[in-house]
Amino acid sequence: MKEITIIIYENNNGMDVFPCKNREVANALALAIVQENRAQHNIPEILSDAEALKSWRNLTNENIFIQETEIIE
Repeated sequence: MKEITIIIYENNNGMDVFPCKNREVANALALAIVQENRAQHNIPEILSDAEALKSWRNLTNENIFIQETEIIE
């Protein structure tokens, strides 16, 4: 078995799942999702990307989950 980190992004279009090599990569990708969608959700400039990620559910009614999972090869 191998452990990977995944991002689950639940939004109005459904659910996207992004497998990542490790948590560092997953955190970077989650921040990229925030950056890409800030304007669409009118996220205030005063919030950093990391703060917006922590509050994403409250700010947007969407979810971004990061979790480790095991895969069987």
